Amino acid sequence: MTVGIEYRYSQFEKEDFSDVFPIPIGLATTTPSFHTVRIDAKYKFN
Repeated sequence: MTVGIEYRYSQFEKEDFSDVFPIPIGLATTTPSFHTVRIDAKYKFN
């Protein structure tokens, strides 16, 4: 039996939504990022 853990951090490009909405440039921006933790357990039958 094996047990594992994996951590992943993903950060994506900054996005400006000011052109979609009638607001000043740079007021509606976002930099999406994710933290992901994965735990797995495997059992091997012989």
